[in-house]
Amino acid sequence: MESQRCEVVISGEREIVKPVVALTNCEVVFSSRDELDRCIVAVKESDERLAARPLESVFYDWQMMTVVRGLTMFFGVRWYDREYFEKNRDIYKNKMHGHLFSKFGVNADSFNVNHFIAG
Repeated sequence: MESQRCEVVISGEREIVKPVVALTNCEVVFSSRDELDRCIVAVKESDERLAARPLESVFYDWQMMTVVRGLTMFFGVRWYDREYFEKNRDIYKNKMHGHLFSKFGVNADSFNVNHFIAG
């Protein structure tokens, strides 16, 4: 049975002074802790790249925090540009992400993704 203890692996909100137009919540289950840990490292590296962008280049950001329970990782995306969101909301299904996910033993079908659009 999967552990019910939650571990925060990435936290801290970046203050971005833009309205949020949509949120995406993601959940993915890994088959081993090693695969999960490699994914956490990749998300942290991505977070560092996102943090370095100038404000005018910010169309999305990680929704902090990233949480792990057992072999399941929960994370989200905040979207700041509606057109960018509509174009990229399912980008996790593209070839580049598929290649990246294969390093962690998962694929796009491994993800449970829910989008919420601001009213």
